[in-house]
Parts: sequence; C-alpha cells; structure tokens
Amino acid sequence: MTLLRRSVVQIRQQSSSAKKNITKGLNEVHRTQVEGGVPPLNYDQQRDKVWLGRHFGQYGVASNVEIGKLWPTVEEIQEINELKFYRPVKEAIELSQKLAKEEQERQRKHLEKVEKNLKDYDKQLAEYYEGLNAPPPEKTPQELANERRVQEIQEYFGYWIDPTDPRFEVMLKQKEAEEAKAEKMAKKEEKRRRTVAATS
Repeated sequence: MTLLRRSVVQIRQQSSSAKKNITKGLNEVHRTQVEGGVPPLNYDQQRDKVWLGRHFGQYGVASNVEIGKLWPTVEEIQEINELKFYRPVKEAIELSQKLAKEEQERQRKHLEKVEKNLKDYDKQLAEYYEGLNAPPPEKTPQELANERRVQEIQEYFGYWIDPTDPRFEVMLKQKEAEEAKAEKMAKKEEKRRRTVAATS
C-alpha cells in the first residue's frame, strides 16, 4: 500500500508542477509580467511620452523611466497656453463671480414670474372655464366656402384629401376645368335645341 501511495503522491506532484509552469508557451514580455517583473521596452513606439507615462504609472520606479521625460516641454506648455487651457486665477475668479451673478439674476426673474402667475392664477382659471363653456365662434363665409370646396372635391374624387396638400389645388383645378367643359357643352346643347325649335 505504501508503494501505491508514493506513486499517487508523485503523480500529483508532477501534475501540480506542470500546472505551475505555464510560462513555457509565453513570449518574453508576458512571461515577465506573469513572474511579477517589469517587461522591457522593445519597440520605438514604446518610448514616446504617453507610453512611458503608462509604463511608469503601472510599474512605478521599478520601470526605470526617467521622470523628467514625462513632464511637458516649454513648447508644449506654450501651445497649451495658446489653446486657452490656461486661465489666470484673477480672471477665473471674475468669471465665476459673473456666472454666479447671472445665475442669481435668472433665479430672481424666474421667482418673480412664478409669483406673478400665482397672483393671476384664479383669474386665468376662471377665463379658462369660461372658454370651455362658451359657444364655438361662428364660421366666416370664407371658411364655409373652403369647407364646401373640400367636401365637393372629396365627393367628386371619392376619397378624403387634406386641403393643405399640394395635390388638392391640382384636383380643384381639374374639377373646375371639367365643370367648365360640362357647362360649355350644356350651353351648346341648349343653343342647338333652340336652333332646331326655331327652324321647325
């Protein structure tokens, strides 16, 4: 039994050592990271300021990054100032005071408007209820004529069309042209009948 136990223990140790040694298939950078070290900077793109800053932020002093290289140069500071990212303290204080005054003025006007509306609330509510109970205003002759036109066109063509639709005017002209033609034909027929009646 002891021999069997030894073989089982040896198999477990071999499998656990195989599990621990996972770095065999990794490249140098990943292997270094797994082992807790600082990966080397192999490429030129890794030597720019942004990459070095990330590297220093992740690995600290152990990254061997010169901290002086991470600071902006004089030219970069001038460019930042030219782009108005920099504002003097006095100017910033004045601006914040101005914005605070504008906000207070806006709030004051809003409160005045609310108070005025509250004073007029009962009167406006009464006017609203009177408007609900009032009879609808009478339509002008122009509105009645327009409604009649819309109704005639709808009956003539057999379907509803919006009066604001551009096709409405086209249909109206078409209907008027057909009515004028029918009226002309009726006059001709009347004239022909009168001529026939006069000759006989």
